[in-house]
Amino acid sequence: MNVKKTGTVLLRILIVAAGYGSITGLVYAAGKWLVPLTDPFDKAILAACNPDTYVGGLDQFIRALSDYTNFLILTPMLSWLIARGLFRLFPKGKTLFTGLLIIEGIALTLLPWRAEDWNNSVYIGANILATAAILAVFGLAVVLFHNMEDTSARRLACVFGLMLLSGAITDWGATNPLKSAVARPRPLNDANKPWNLQVRVIPDELLRGRNSFPSGHTSGTFGLLTPMFWFLRDRRARVGIFAWAALQGFSRVYTAAHFPFCCLMGGILGFSIGTLVFFTLGGPSLRQQSLPDPAENPA
Repeated sequence: MNVKKTGTVLLRILIVAAGYGSITGLVYAAGKWLVPLTDPFDKAILAACNPDTYVGGLDQFIRALSDYTNFLILTPMLSWLIARGLFRLFPKGKTLFTGLLIIEGIALTLLPWRAEDWNNSVYIGANILATAAILAVFGLAVVLFHNMEDTSARRLACVFGLMLLSGAITDWGATNPLKSAVARPRPLNDANKPWNLQVRVIPDELLRGRNSFPSGHTSGTFGLLTPMFWFLRDRRARVGIFAWAALQGFSRVYTAAHFPFCCLMGGILGFSIGTLVFFTLGGPSLRQQSLPDPAENPA
């Protein structure tokens, strides 16, 4: 690597570091100064979003969306990257690695039914939705891995890398420290009694510990998905990605895990860091190209 390239890399790292500091500082200021002002509105909005009684299959859908979204993004992405790395080392093993992806996806469908922290003892429909979603995302990973030509696969690997970096910075570098620094109790925490006695508790989703600001599920989803949002040029795909992340935020309010302002700022935090990472580290060639249909360019 020559001096010019080294300087460019260092400059980009400095920009990311400065941007991270600015974004985190602004969100921290919002937590300290605006949370007291928004508290009554937060409680009114949460009460309006939290139904008094069971709502058909909506509760199960929200429960599945709330707890499984980030797993459904991270796990197939990491598995695809590992399979891609192994394929580059052993080019003749593509069929084997495709088979391992299929086996992994099928094996992971047991988690909603067996894992202690995942299993829904009341809302069994959430387990069914999670099982179907795992099969769907791993099916997509298998198709992309097996059929995508090398140039497109390289670009996708770069985007996945940016998604992982954005998610890590958002979660470990920003969300967790902000939760400790702002220390706003969750809606169902005893600190919010007697108000929270009128909030319906969603089965299998009673959260009182840790803190509410900002929402880690929401910031994590936006942090992970934002690089893909900017990479794709199809507006419908972008709308779908943004809607998925926004629904994650709504689900955290619906289940009374977070106040609305905490989810709003979590979304802003994740989207801002994801945008910073993508446009600073992605490079012009990555930004100017999108992903072709893998079926049109089989390996």
